[in-house]
Amino acid sequence: MSEIRRIRVLIVDDSAIVRKILSETLAGEADIEVVGTAPDPVVARDKILALKPDVLTLRSESAFSAPRWT
Repeated sequence: MSEIRRIRVLIVDDSAIVRKILSETLAGEADIEVVGTAPDPVVARDKILALKPDVLTLRSESAFSAPRWT
């Protein structure tokens, strides 16, 4: 039997409770691995480069509340 490749997820949200709830919820899924969390896109940028997630969750309000990161 071959091993199932897990989807690597990075959660980005300015709310610590939302990050916690999403992390706990997704942790219960066999095919999903939460590789990290970030409070804003600025912190997320470094984590994206380091962790190389397959999927990024980003609440749209978070994207507009942080300074631009180009």
